[in-house]
Amino acid sequence: PAGPAPPPQTDKKSTGPAAAAGSTHEAFPPVGGKALPRRAISPIEIMPGSVAPAVGPVPWRVVCTVGVFEYRAAAVRLLESELPRPARVLEIGCHLGTTTALLNARAHALGGGSAIGVDVSRRIVERARRLHPSVAFQKADAWDVVAIQEVGRGASLLLLDVGGVSSAHAELDAVALLAQLRSALPSLRAAVVKSHCLRSLASQLQPWRGVGAGGGPRAAAAAGAAAAAA
Repeated sequence: PAGPAPPPQTDKKSTGPAAAAGSTHEAFPPVGGKALPRRAISPIEIMPGSVAPAVGPVPWRVVCTVGVFEYRAAAVRLLESELPRPARVLEIGCHLGTTTALLNARAHALGGGSAIGVDVSRRIVERARRLHPSVAFQKADAWDVVAIQEVGRGASLLLLDVGGVSSAHAELDAVALLAQLRSALPSLRAAVVKSHCLRSLASQLQPWRGVGAGGGPRAAAAAGAAAAAA
């Protein structure tokens, strides 16, 4: 006999890997009159600091996520606890606009903020506008600095969900794109990236204090030698 039918999905982005054991649960507010399903969200690795430390006066952080529910939960947490208000959100790779609409509503409720969605496909942008007429959407390429500067002016939170940065070996492309976006939008204080490769990389990174703060490879080697001699 046939097994049970799979649960319905709300949109193209609603698929994702099963959450890890011991994860917490998040509830999301209705979007377009339909409540998002309640799902388990696996822990989120956070990369503090900037991928482009010499660019822009405002420190920022990059949050690496996998799956749409982890992606949305990270953005909501940043909106609620870490960003100045009113917040302006820019989502690059918005597809049908469900996440953009969710964050537009949340940012507006938290002090009159807003969100804008960007996608490289004009047809997708037009459809997102029909689905969410009260939310702003624009056509632009993630690598088009001039276009991103225009639509993202004043943004404090970036969401990045584009195919080129999510594959297994796209770390360099992902970091290069983040550095370029940070340079183009110095007002950014945080970014949430949906990327398997960056999520894996973030889980393996260790803090490095830097040469100026007495850290770095030479300091580590000296400390190790001193400990061995003691």
